[in-house]
Amino acid sequence: MSTRARILFFLPSFSGGGAERTVLNILKNYDKEVFELKVCLLDFDGHYSAMVPEHSILNSLDKGAFSISKSANPLYSLYKFFVFILPTQYRAIKTYDPDIIITVTESMNYISLIWKILGFTQDRIWVIRSGNNILAEAKSKGIVFGNLLMFLLKKAYTKADHIITLTHGAKSEIVSTYMIEESKVSVLGNPVDLEGIALTREEPIEHSYRYILGVGRLVPQKNFSLLLQGYQKSMAPSAGIHLVVLGVGSEQQQLMNLAKELGICSMVHFKGFKKNPYHYMKNAEAFVLSSKWEGFGHVLVEALACECPVISTDCNFGPAEILDNGRFGKLISVVDPLTLADGINATLSLEKEEKQEITARGKERAGNYSVEKIGESYEVLFSKLCRNQ
Repeated sequence: MSTRARILFFLPSFSGGGAERTVLNILKNYDKEVFELKVCLLDFDGHYSAMVPEHSILNSLDKGAFSISKSANPLYSLYKFFVFILPTQYRAIKTYDPDIIITVTESMNYISLIWKILGFTQDRIWVIRSGNNILAEAKSKGIVFGNLLMFLLKKAYTKADHIITLTHGAKSEIVSTYMIEESKVSVLGNPVDLEGIALTREEPIEHSYRYILGVGRLVPQKNFSLLLQGYQKSMAPSAGIHLVVLGVGSEQQQLMNLAKELGICSMVHFKGFKKNPYHYMKNAEAFVLSSKWEGFGHVLVEALACECPVISTDCNFGPAEILDNGRFGKLISVVDPLTLADGINATLSLEKEEKQEITARGKERAGNYSVEKIGESYEVLFSKLCRNQ
């Protein structure tokens, strides 16, 4: 092993997800005297790309070689896989010679399985970061593709040297499903940049109306249709309280059509991706996470850090652990709009003192997921794995 332990992250891009935010926060906060961290990217067009320290990108010279915007074309994706992705990762392994390789998205987990089978990572530690509810995600892809993903998941998770999950619930599922030793799995929540949030949450909002907030990718997993239905059934529209949704995704037009069908389109605002969602959280009457499943629920911690009352579906996995089974926010059914409406009504009806008490507790809770605390846990794990190599 080198004087400083070399850690290499395989990441598709720095788009706007929890995995990307996790890597970004770790890159900005680690002990540079003990570790050397690099990222091998496959696309450079992500929302967070401008925030990444330039020296952290191992393959900066590849910038511009391929584009995310064309990735929907299957022939282009196949060409890119064999001509760019595999050669780029092979070159990164051989030239950087990492002690630990961490794959932080499922697509990278599947690709790294190739290197493990071929023996290119035999003398290196391969760590999988399981950032989502992997079984729920696979099942959502249908019978054929879903079973293929389940097969690949089993191969990847059993062959990896170590696994990081974000919650104890996810750890239990992986251990029981794949018969993996508990010592092979560590629980490390997402690191949240609380100092950065504190600096940006005070920026002014461009509108004056009161609103409830939802943030996330506009995809089936995030279940924004439930949010629209629960909002419509709540007291919020009649009280003049709007609904603001931050995020982009394949379901945007479908959700806009649903808002029209529900008669609330004038009260619902789809504002797209925002680099700074925190001033929206700070000024919201409530934050709602409506997901069918989660790997963690990163935005819940961010909302708590912004002193915003939180309502979340009690989905697997994350919300119940972050909110301590309802102590730091309301947990509601994954499928019932009326329960969500009741949660919204109860939150909007809070007295000023009650609201201040709840948000103060939530802000304190968010401190458990600070970059410093979670980053230190990552460093402890890195050191332990390297010692055992």
